[in-house]
Amino acid sequence: MKMYTFRVLLLSIALLASTSVVPVSAQETQETVKDSVTLLCKDYSLSNVSVDLSPELSSVSAGETLLVHGVLMSNVDFPITEADVLIKVYKGTHMVDRFVVPLGATIPAGKNHTFSFSWKVPGALVSGDYALTASIISSGKFNFATVALSDNFGKNFTLVKVAGTSAGELFLNNAKAKISGSTIEIPLENSFAKKVDALVKWTLYRVSDIDGTDPLETSVEAVSIPAQGLKTVSYTFKDTSSAEYYAVVEAKYTNATSFVVVPFARIPAVSSTVRFMGLKQNPSGAYEIFGCVSNSFTSPQKSIFITASDKNGEIFTKKFDLGVSSSVGFSGPVALKKTKGSVSISAVVVSAQGAELDKVTTVYNCNTSDLCGGSAEKGLDDVWILYGVTSISLLGLLLLAINKKRINPVIK
Repeated sequence: MKMYTFRVLLLSIALLASTSVVPVSAQETQETVKDSVTLLCKDYSLSNVSVDLSPELSSVSAGETLLVHGVLMSNVDFPITEADVLIKVYKGTHMVDRFVVPLGATIPAGKNHTFSFSWKVPGALVSGDYALTASIISSGKFNFATVALSDNFGKNFTLVKVAGTSAGELFLNNAKAKISGSTIEIPLENSFAKKVDALVKWTLYRVSDIDGTDPLETSVEAVSIPAQGLKTVSYTFKDTSSAEYYAVVEAKYTNATSFVVVPFARIPAVSSTVRFMGLKQNPSGAYEIFGCVSNSFTSPQKSIFITASDKNGEIFTKKFDLGVSSSVGFSGPVALKKTKGSVSISAVVVSAQGAELDKVTTVYNCNTSDLCGGSAEKGLDDVWILYGVTSISLLGLLLLAINKKRINPVIK
């Protein structure tokens, strides 16, 4: 019996040593996942992602600071990375404040994220109810609310009553704004019983620069608006580097500001915009890169090149030929190894002539993300650990058996 056990141990060691432990890649775990390019581009701004805002107080005085708590709620099947929140504040239909709350948060698929911020209430507001609205921004470029680049409320808002000190308002009337090519005209209306001097600031952004960190063009002018009257302000933007833009117009006076956001396009300029790019893990464990690219009216033949890397270098590369359609969705399997720290994924849209049309980079924090090496390839480290532990255990048993054999020789 002892000789039989000894031989079994030897055979086990031999089998284990001769076995090649090769982790299964994402592409091998789900053969049915193939590269796909479709003319139907999913609008990820309509994804089931929302923000719930809860101010600590229901009323506040102008000039005070209000603490607001919030919850980012995601019901999508992919993680949202580098999430910030765009806050807009309205009195009726007039926007009186607009700012980004920087969170840099990672929201795992189907999870929530809590946050807080302080709203410094402008000191020259009139009394009334004010609506605080919120939109999620991902990587400074992707938004999960169609109202991010408009003057609409959307569904994510809460009301706060403000006790104001101002006897009137100065506001940009977006309902009467006019766009002609790259020229924008907006009436600036004054409800005060006296003339008001204001500074009007015009800032131009690409439509993809939602967090407003990379302005293309800025101009400031001083204007005077007659008592209970109006003055039409206008500006012609000169930038021609893109086809799709949005302009933020601000009219600053005393301790208050009126805001208007105006999206517009240059026709027939050529451009492509990465509307969204994400990474997710399917139920089978396979990883999938996916996204959406929209194009201007005259779209060239183009491709998107995607590269993922970590501190050790490149992890994977992927290319999708997008054709000439105005809206293109893409998806395909990728091999994502287990890693620590963060994974950076960059995408560049390039025309057939080699011109760069758009680019974006997203970063996945592996300490808070449910990606960075899940079940599809999480075998890499774990398999080798298991391999080592098993080898050491069997070797220990073998040495124990040899030792016992020497002490108690087998009697034939």
